Amino acid sequence: MHRFIAWVIIGLCLFACQTNGPPVPSEPPPSLAPLLDADQALLSDPDLVSRLQELIPLEQQALAFMVDEPLRLGSIGSALISLYPMSLTGNLALSRFYTYVEAEETAQQYQDKLDAIRLAIRSQGDGSAEAPFPLLSSSDAQAWIMMDNETLSGSIFQTTEQVPLKLLVLSRRDDEHPLRSTYFDLSRLIGPIQRSEPRAVDGEFNPWDALRLFAEQRDPAAQASIGTYLAKQRTYDAAIGWLQMASRSDNLLAHTMLARIFWYQAESTKDRQSAASDAEPTVPRAPQPTEPPGDDGREGIEPGDRHQELMQLSIENHLQAIALGSTESMYTLARLYLESPEIAKLAPLSEQESIALLIRAGELGHPEAYLYLAYHSRQGRLLPQSDDLANLYYGKAAALKDPDAIISYARFLNGNDSLEPHAELIPWLEELADNENAEAMVVLGNLSAKGIGTRRSPRQAVRWYKRAVNQAQQSHHGNAAIINEVAWTLTVSDISALQRRRYALSIMDVLMTSNRMAQQRPEYMDTWATAYAANGDFQRAIELQRQAIAIATDQERQDVLDILKQHLKKFESGADITDQAP
Repeated sequence: MHRFIAWVIIGLCLFACQTNGPPVPSEPPPSLAPLLDADQALLSDPDLVSRLQELIPLEQQALAFMVDEPLRLGSIGSALISLYPMSLTGNLALSRFYTYVEAEETAQQYQDKLDAIRLAIRSQGDGSAEAPFPLLSSSDAQAWIMMDNETLSGSIFQTTEQVPLKLLVLSRRDDEHPLRSTYFDLSRLIGPIQRSEPRAVDGEFNPWDALRLFAEQRDPAAQASIGTYLAKQRTYDAAIGWLQMASRSDNLLAHTMLARIFWYQAESTKDRQSAASDAEPTVPRAPQPTEPPGDDGREGIEPGDRHQELMQLSIENHLQAIALGSTESMYTLARLYLESPEIAKLAPLSEQESIALLIRAGELGHPEAYLYLAYHSRQGRLLPQSDDLANLYYGKAAALKDPDAIISYARFLNGNDSLEPHAELIPWLEELADNENAEAMVVLGNLSAKGIGTRRSPRQAVRWYKRAVNQAQQSHHGNAAIINEVAWTLTVSDISALQRRRYALSIMDVLMTSNRMAQQRPEYMDTWATAYAANGDFQRAIELQRQAIAIATDQERQDVLDILKQHLKKFESGADITDQAP
């Protein structure tokens, strides 16, 4: 938690894209024709930038008045329609205006138009990251969310090779529902905007000029994108300025990033030399905030006071993000409280409230929150020890269909076979196995060997293990951990019907003679030596075990040296190894 958490807000290669926008169908179906005609008219306007500079503020006004001041929507909606007839924001404004003044027939006409526009857009995408809805306006994305009866929680622009100007919008129906991600593609704006930019490079297809234009018009998604980019460049003061502007529009993603930056800076203040090394590089063509942070009077603050101030700012931004539905901030802040006495003094939480926050994050679809509760209930360190609670939380995490959670749950049960597993555990694992997840195959073998959640069958367990090895051997780099685990189990298991010692030796021979990384792992060398001992070749086992000890010594692996030496003594006495496995 004390390192700068990796930037989760995703792939902003904002200045390097050289791709073209998505092609427009040459012969669109009739339902698409009006939309494409209106889009083409807007995109081909030689004064597109000026037109957008007029359109965007009107859209923002319309959205601001949409709920509480519908009488003001008539003139704004009409102006928007005159600029762009297929504007979702403009047509929604007029629909709500005429509904408010009880002109139901006219209101229905605009609603029908909205339905037709949305139907045409849906024919070109599904709102996923892979097939985003095509739009020409960030505000229209917000209008789309409003028409789905959801509330905007945050937005940010992203760039991928396939979609150079992708807009991610987070929304939720109410406090009881999890956040929903909807993606929109605004890439068609890049070329026309860029052509009007005198600094543009011929042949370059870069979203920067579009983002600059949106940011100048106070678009919070563009502000959050620029802030995130600058933060990745470690230009923190400028990043904070942009992100704070984005956060004024209740942008969850901006609050989350601010919380991370302030936490990182708080940690840096513990060491002045480390803080000094965070000098901010100059970023070519990076904009400065139109409202840069001024002198805040912090020049004379002592490092200890500044450290606490930054931690408080991090906590405040996490709390703002939580209010907007961020399960990541729920998880992070609760962990910080439980793990850090310093945070416990600053955060307005109790231990029970932190646990409740983790449970809430889990209920809203955050599997790591349940896994955290499960792990600490199992270990009894930060939380009271309870295998029953651990079983409950592991089951809830797995029920979210997270692959890591499902496998973690299966491994937990393998060591606690007296607990009742979730009824769907085996089907979840089998689904992962059908999707070529080798670790799921291994844990299915473990459960079959012991009869946990399924009929006890060592023969079925061996089939799962061999299937896992086949899958691991077919992977591009080979999955050494899977092969090592299966070989160890089939070599040392105290379940005689599970032992396949010649097979275990054969797969370890292939692994250890072909994989250089595996040859540097003392644990794998130990398995290899153990397999030779189990097959009666103690001379080779002793030779390999001494190599394992030498590697562990060179690597200062005190965690494994003792057990390696114990195994060596057994091999030297002519004894093999039996263990409770799996």
